[in-house]
Amino acid sequence: MYAIQLGSVAPFDPADSTEYIVGTHGVAPRGDWNAIGAGQMPLAGTIVAAFVQVNVLGTPASAEVVTMQVSPDLNTPGSEETIDVAAAWNISNRYFNDALMSVSIAAGGGTGGRAGLVFTTPAWVTNPTQVTITGTIYVDDVAEAVEVASLVSDQIVDAAAIAAGAAAILTNDSDISALVAEQLTQDSSVSANLAAILTNDSDISADLVATTAAQSDANAALAAILTNDSDISALVAEQLTQDSSVSANLAAILTNDSDISANLASQLSDDLIAVAAISAHLADAVAAHAATAIVSTPAGALVAIELQAAVDELQADITALDLDPAEITALNALLAETFFTAAEVAAIRSSIATALSGPGATARD
Repeated sequence: MYAIQLGSVAPFDPADSTEYIVGTHGVAPRGDWNAIGAGQMPLAGTIVAAFVQVNVLGTPASAEVVTMQVSPDLNTPGSEETIDVAAAWNISNRYFNDALMSVSIAAGGGTGGRAGLVFTTPAWVTNPTQVTITGTIYVDDVAEAVEVASLVSDQIVDAAAIAAGAAAILTNDSDISALVAEQLTQDSSVSANLAAILTNDSDISADLVATTAAQSDANAALAAILTNDSDISALVAEQLTQDSSVSANLAAILTNDSDISANLASQLSDDLIAVAAISAHLADAVAAHAATAIVSTPAGALVAIELQAAVDELQADITALDLDPAEITALNALLAETFFTAAEVAAIRSSIATALSGPGATARD
């Protein structure tokens, strides 16, 4: 198939009631070939389609219609075939299209193969101005038809081969159907296995969740342990500090204990000396108990606080007494019961006797 381009080179103003032809590069009244360059066909064949566009660049026409045709030989009037239907040129763009044509055409120039478009203008009330016409015709050439026939023949052969192939395909289809049935059985098994796998996955997911929770608890416990370890480390450091202080204190205590032991030994020596002195003092019946060394607690009319002074005070009182023999005997007995020594009692008795018998003594009735 090949195509021929047709059309006007420049806009023109069509006249009333005039037959025009359209060639490869222009539009002119019929017979003026030199002006339009009629399309010469390189190969014989059949015009199968034509597409034409009319552009009104100036004033649109009135409503009268125009019939557009294609001619296989512009030298032979009456050989034309109408393209589409008649239409008015009262708009800026008018299309004439026909894809179902069948017009035989010869090759070359001369009296044949000079194709083009043909149209006859009406007696317009208003003529269009500044009109351009462009179009394309499509030709199926004979050589191509022969080639097509050959191709069709080849296609028939191919169709036979395709039929044989189709039979083989049908056989394969039967085998494929068996394989599909087997595959379906396997798919069922695979589905069952997949369901089991999904169940296992669900269990694994649950275990994973539990493990994650346990890990979270373990992490929390580890964090607590680390915190406790930090606290313990601080306590250990504090304990070490305290242990150092205790060690220092213990060393000081041991030093003090040594000093105390020395002091105790010295004190014990002093105590032993004092005990020896006290023992010797206690063993001395005379010197150990001198009346001047004994404290007396005043009572009654006595005011002295030393035993010797109290005795002296008592002696003065006795001297002043006017006692009869019986009273003297009683007094001696009382003196014998006191804590005085025998010599001290004897001296007191002697003093009393002297006082009673000496000058100034008086007898009681």
